[in-house]
Amino acid sequence: MKRIAILLLAVLLLAGCGKRKQNSTEPTNTEPTVVELYAPGSSAEKASGGALKCYPLPITSASMVYNMGVNLLIAGDKQLMVVSGEQGKVVAQKSVEAGTSFSRVVVSATGVGYYLAARRQVVILNPQLQEVNRITMPKDMVDMPVISLTRSEIFYSNGKEIRALHLITGITRLVRQQLVATQTIQSAGFDDSVLLCQLTEGKTVIDQYISSETGQTLSENNGILDMQTLGDRFFLHQMDGQTLQSVFGSRDGQAQTLLPDLEAETYGALAMGGAVSSIKEGNISTLSFYQLETGKRTAQVALPANQSTRFACSDGVYIWVLVNDDTTSDKIMYRWDVSRSACADEAVYTGPHYTLDNPNEAALAACNERVVAIENEQKIWLAIWKNAEKYAGIHTIVMEHQPQTLNKMLTDLEEALSKLPYRFIYETMNRKRMRIALVRSIDDGEDYAQFWKDGTCYILIASTSDVAQSLYQGIAYAVDSFVIGNSRDYDNWSNLNPEGFAYTYSYDVSGDAQYLAGTNKAFADLKSMSYPHEDRCSIFSNAMVENNSAIFQLPAMQAKLKAVCMAIREAYHLEQSTKTYAWEQYLTESLAYVAPQP
Repeated sequence: MKRIAILLLAVLLLAGCGKRKQNSTEPTNTEPTVVELYAPGSSAEKASGGALKCYPLPITSASMVYNMGVNLLIAGDKQLMVVSGEQGKVVAQKSVEAGTSFSRVVVSATGVGYYLAARRQVVILNPQLQEVNRITMPKDMVDMPVISLTRSEIFYSNGKEIRALHLITGITRLVRQQLVATQTIQSAGFDDSVLLCQLTEGKTVIDQYISSETGQTLSENNGILDMQTLGDRFFLHQMDGQTLQSVFGSRDGQAQTLLPDLEAETYGALAMGGAVSSIKEGNISTLSFYQLETGKRTAQVALPANQSTRFACSDGVYIWVLVNDDTTSDKIMYRWDVSRSACADEAVYTGPHYTLDNPNEAALAACNERVVAIENEQKIWLAIWKNAEKYAGIHTIVMEHQPQTLNKMLTDLEEALSKLPYRFIYETMNRKRMRIALVRSIDDGEDYAQFWKDGTCYILIASTSDVAQSLYQGIAYAVDSFVIGNSRDYDNWSNLNPEGFAYTYSYDVSGDAQYLAGTNKAFADLKSMSYPHEDRCSIFSNAMVENNSAIFQLPAMQAKLKAVCMAIREAYHLEQSTKTYAWEQYLTESLAYVAPQP
């Protein structure tokens, strides 16, 4: 800390060294208009037995709160504020220019650094929020820089090179060079000795940790969203497929995962060796504090009604929580004394950090039990995890290994299947079993794939997709084939199209815009204009999905929907069924059978 203070002092003295400070158009610092923020005797303080102390904020756009040594920094749209002491005294505040990006703000006891995107400038402030340096970044910089007050450097990328620009001398050095992939810097950690970089080559994106000194690759770990470090400890959020994970550990140790309620938002509190979660049920948000070493929840408190957590941090003694009043849009900061809201909870909320190479075998086995139950109920074959590879055919898939994602997909699949008649897919396949696989990705981004092999229909559904919609799109082709073989209702299908229209019989479709919108709409989308079966399949799949009534409002689309529905009734011997089926929900006239009156 002493070294940093000396360096920042040198910045003030060496005005002619490196990049000169530019003329600022920012407003001059003003004296704080609010002396004390603390509101004694608040309803939150009383309800929590003194665990929560309330500090209403004059910054209505406040979105972040940072530990600044003995002070706190509150950041909002175009405004910064430093708050100190038990009474929440405002000791400094500053308006900043439009275009300031607080996503890369760095805060320490020695000052603040942020990036002014509108001017491509890095601005350095002292603890009193007075500007002490302003550096214009090179024109070839891509994305945004990462500022290091610890190292007195700004790290940036020009796409192929990662470079470090010294705050005092203005001299740059090469950290790493990449000739093939494009690289950007996301964040810094472990006293800024490590940079999190993202390499992009075509559709391939790789997250790498590299040394900020040598550029050496230390590890790879995709999906990192943000990272907080303190000493050699870290707490980060990572997207593993569609599953958001809160991961923590030490730099050279085994990573673990914090496992609160699946819907909870989490925040690291490494200064207290813990983490905070916030979950809202109804109009009440509940905060929980977890000791990461034991994995146990040691404190819990409820926020007042209609208040939502925006951010949380720790100064080593208290948890500071920034909340939004959902009724008034006011911003409030709470000081949470976890020692005054202790709870007795013997459950352990941490566990191993599972990956594709080290999956949660027990949870995957439980998912497979659900798979077997669905197979037996619906008379289909359903594959997940490693079994999905057998159903890939010519497609390139990535297996889904996260039980949380698979369980959601299975729930969505069960709900989608429930909208079909009992064992409808089995009947569609002429009493054979269709094969369906749930995977993470298909061919680098497709939502679903459908193909036939040895007389069997295969459907692949990606976790990135709407499972129900992908299922209906996939089975639509099998339904169309079954109807053609068991009904003559499609013999005059082309008569339903606008006069003079002809299918291209090719997927290279330029289309005619007049048939896709307005009063002449006769097709759901461009692909529907390629082949008759694509037209009918889009009718069926869109008719199965909720909130699609607008597609079928016009006469041409109603006529096509009615033709599809009547053909399905004939092919499946449903002519005398009194039910209205899911694909009939947008018909203006019901096809449900009504028995003749005696």
